[in-house]
Amino acid sequence: AYKSIKVKKGIKNTVKINVKHKAYSDFDQINISDYDHQSVKISDSLAFRTSKNVHQTIKLAYEFRPFINREQKNIAGDEILNTDMIFNYYSTGYEYNLKSKRSISWKVTADYKIRQDNASGYYNSQWANLGISSKLKIGKKAKMTLSYGFSQFAYDRTPEVSLTSNEEEYVDESKHSLAAESKIRLPKILGQRTYLEIGYQFIQADSNRSHYQYHRQTLMTGIKVIF
Repeated sequence: AYKSIKVKKGIKNTVKINVKHKAYSDFDQINISDYDHQSVKISDSLAFRTSKNVHQTIKLAYEFRPFINREQKNIAGDEILNTDMIFNYYSTGYEYNLKSKRSISWKVTADYKIRQDNASGYYNSQWANLGISSKLKIGKKAKMTLSYGFSQFAYDRTPEVSLTSNEEEYVDESKHSLAAESKIRLPKILGQRTYLEIGYQFIQADSNRSHYQYHRQTLMTGIKVIF
């Protein structure tokens, strides 16, 4: 559910409430039951326009996530019997959109989230994401998007390999990603709009564990017909 309120010309506030229930135990092949949980997430975003070509958004959110069959852990990683695990998530974000010319636009995003458990802080952790992208119109038949992103995840404590279970691994990691996508309008097929799409992505991942360090390149292409 959500509600948008137009504060005044050029300013809009949107409040959303999302309720979810996830039952991993329904999937017998992965043999997981202590991830089953419910969650209630309340988010608020304030979008405002500072000029004809500049749009900005500020976001805040809180999520309450109680687990159905998961016990708390002490700081050493041992389960605390007859307890119930709860995660609390707090997040904030910012988005800046600039249309510098008729054929070029820019977007800059920044997000930060923390997780806190209701016990010793064993699961307390942080996420951070930064991104910048640009869209270009090339003539009347082609569009290109270029983007760069950086993400960082870390536990507040130092993960210990000896405490890692088979169902969850405690990994600190950071990722750099570069991507380029293009869409080119082709002659119509059966009277329908048709495009050639080409994409490339490069990801460099670093981690406190060597087997989570990698780099990956992906090349994609295809024909899109809109009916």
